[in-house]
Formats: sequence, C-alpha cells, structure tokens
Amino acid sequence: MIREYYTDRSLLITGGTGFVGQALLAKILRDLGDEVRRVYLLIRPRRRPDGREIAPSERLQDLYNTALFQWVAGADPGRWERLREKVVPVA
Repeated sequence: MIREYYTDRSLLITGGTGFVGQALLAKILRDLGDEVRRVYLLIRPRRRPDGREIAPSERLQDLYNTALFQWVAGADPGRWERLREKVVPVA
C-alpha cells in the first residue's frame, strides 16, 4: 500500500542533511527509489571556517560519501546512479 501511494510522486524533504533526514532519504532511495519520480531536498548553503560557501549540490555530494549512502550504493552501483539523478537539491 505504501509503495503504491508513492509510485510516480515527487517528495519534498526538509532537514535532509540532519540525522533523521539522512536516514529518511536513504530509506526512500533504497526501498522506493524506483517508484518515486523525484525527491526534492531542501539544503541551505553553509560557510566553512575559511569563509568559503558550500553550495547545496556540494553538500549533497558530501552526504552521498557517508557510510549510510555507501551502503545503499554498494548493493547495485548502476541503480545507485539512477537514484542519484532523482534527488534534486533546493537552496
């Protein structure tokens, strides 16, 4: 029933770089990734100590490099590339 509900839908996730948001995004991509159309992820820009701004797209790439997402990617690298294209960072 849940899978049917999310089939061909777009989702908006706020707080996606936080602890719970990361787990939610990983779960959606792992279990419902093939069914959802897009996942829009609100990510605000952040400043490094040297003053350089980190863009939302760069923060998303850093998120993908964490162990949680490496676990999702490790199962099927080809599928992982398709799933990554569905996630759209929104500033």
